[in-house]
Order: sequence, then C-alpha cells, then structure tokens
Amino acid sequence: MVVTEDDYISEIRKAADGEIQGEVIFKALAEIAGEEHRHKLDLLAALEARTTAELEALIARYGIALSDTNVAEGEAFARKYAGKTYREILEDWAKWIPDYVALYDRLADGARPSDKKALDFLAAHERAIDRFIGLELAGKTDDAVAVLSSLLEK
Repeated sequence: MVVTEDDYISEIRKAADGEIQGEVIFKALAEIAGEEHRHKLDLLAALEARTTAELEALIARYGIALSDTNVAEGEAFARKYAGKTYREILEDWAKWIPDYVALYDRLADGARPSDKKALDFLAAHERAIDRFIGLELAGKTDDAVAVLSSLLEK
C-alpha cells in the first residue's frame, strides 16, 4: 500500500500526540495507584516520555504541530478509570493496545530511511507495552517490569 506524504506525516503526528497523552495518563494513574502498582505506571510514563523524545527529530523535520490539548485529553482519559482496579484497567488496555501495535508496526515498516530508528523505537515500545500487559495479567510482574526496563535502557 502506497502512503502519501501527508498521511505519513499525519500518522507521525498522531503517534507523537498519543505518546504525550500516554505519559499524562500513566502519571495520573500512578498518582492514585497503590504502592504495589505505582512504580509500574511510572515506568510506563517514562517509556512514553522516552518515545516522545525519540520522535522529536521527526517532529522538527516535518514541522509537525502537536495538539495543544494533549494534556487535557490525557487527563480526561485517565479519569475514565476512576474507581477501577489495576487489573480492570489492564484488561481494558489489552483490548485496544494490539491495534496500536499493528499501526506502529506498519508505520515503522514504511518508514523513510532517516525516520527508521525513531519509528522502530515507536513500534518496539508499543509491543513492549502489549507484552507488559499480558505478563501482568498472567501474574508475571517481574517479567513484565523487565520488558519495560530493558527497552528504557536502550
């Protein structure tokens, strides 16, 4: 499938907006989480921030204007989880994160050579989040944390 330049840039913008919102969401949830889960949500927030940083050169190269509502949208999204357990939140994420894995894998597969490293990281981070969720739901917390930590160390 041939992707137009406008579509390509639009997908990068949406991904960057999503990473900013994701960091806000994870930080907001970490603030209200119990001690058992706070550090995991902080790791997720750190991974989102790192991914945003990986995309900065692309944002600058293409002159992408990010949404000025990212923080508000992230906060609103986090509020929808008020009163839910950590497990219920993960179960919800498990339903839609795979769609982003597929989207980011396609974006990385079609990356321009100068964008390949950043978009590969974008795809890897989403796969890591998906794997984290699966491991957490399976009760393999140490393995789940290791998935995030190893990517953050790269």
